Amino acid sequence: PDSNRFSHLWQVVTNFALAFVALVTPLQVGLLEIRWDALFVITWCVDIIFMIDMVLQFVTMYPKTTARGLELESRPWKIAKHYVMTWFFLDFLTLIPLDTIGLLSGKDRLKDLRSIKVIRVLRLLKLMRLLRSSKLTHRVEIPVSIPYQHIALLRFLLVLILACHWLACVWAMTLKLVDEKYPQWINEIEAADLPFGIRTRDSPIRIYIASYYFCCYTMTSVGYGDFGPRNVLERMVCTWIVLTSGLSWAYILGEVCAIVSEMTAESQRFRKKMHHLNSLMEEQGLPTPLRCRLRSFFLQNRHQ
Repeated sequence: PDSNRFSHLWQVVTNFALAFVALVTPLQVGLLEIRWDALFVITWCVDIIFMIDMVLQFVTMYPKTTARGLELESRPWKIAKHYVMTWFFLDFLTLIPLDTIGLLSGKDRLKDLRSIKVIRVLRLLKLMRLLRSSKLTHRVEIPVSIPYQHIALLRFLLVLILACHWLACVWAMTLKLVDEKYPQWINEIEAADLPFGIRTRDSPIRIYIASYYFCCYTMTSVGYGDFGPRNVLERMVCTWIVLTSGLSWAYILGEVCAIVSEMTAESQRFRKKMHHLNSLMEEQGLPTPLRCRLRSFFLQNRHQ
């Protein structure tokens, strides 16, 4: 797959699809109503991409560890068995067209299926395929010479922003799961906006900004300020958000401190080796394709 031009092009397409799932799907789950529109068509196209990718996984070689090092498995039955035993069930589960089922069921049935929208967040688990393999990070590192401290800091910043995005969408979703006759966290904001003729609840953008603001100061341990949970469901969700964001914030701080303190001696030696490699290639004026191959070799054999 690494030497196939179609494979590289398809990886770009699936990466864009994964970015759509990571950014847009939480908004669809937490803020937007299900209806026939351009966004629904785009979501349907993304599902088709993942469906094609699921079929291609049955014929895509995967690396396996042998006595001679990493080798690509080429036997079709082995490839199919490996995929069925790993990612097939998750891929199949996330392709269930819940939105289409809801729309075809009619408006009354659609209201009954509103709570089922939460299941759509399972699509976000597809991101684990990139996080576990780290292939996306390698593709970024191979073409250019980037200090590893900068890559790690940028990665943790993106993780922080993305985690707040997901939590904000979950927090906004509580407004749809609780009847408006009960107290809700948005009541104070609505009371502040109403004198200006603004109906906050009718604006998904305003709800998202308020939710993101809430999750940001919750994750960074600043504490609660002008609003918080007002009913049982919101307290339960808020408790989960506090635990999740606390663990995420502690992990990010720990990793950043490790980067500042130069991490481990082994990592430091590897970074020096890569720095010397980049300097050598620059001094010798090696062509760019050869530089990419050398960086790829060192990155793939880092732990051998």
